[in-house]
Amino acid sequence: MQFFGDARIAPGADPDPYLQDEILAVDELMRSGFITQLFRRLDGTGAVLLIEAESLESAEGTLAGLPFVRHGVMNIPVTPVEERPHP
Repeated sequence: MQFFGDARIAPGADPDPYLQDEILAVDELMRSGFITQLFRRLDGTGAVLLIEAESLESAEGTLAGLPFVRHGVMNIPVTPVEERPHP
């Protein structure tokens, strides 16, 4: 299944102490194929993720392990999506 993740830095949160760990964790999720695409917001408030996972619960559980999420720096609501085939 495919999912859309709307990753947003929590208001007033300081991501700096966890930034390097977050980069490493996200890179690993990209290598594994869990995150299939990542688009950083140019205003620095977060990112948009395209995710491949077996279920919504699996997607949410994996994202909950990210350092930013674990430390309350980021929220990532997840929505199931499907690709519309080109006509």
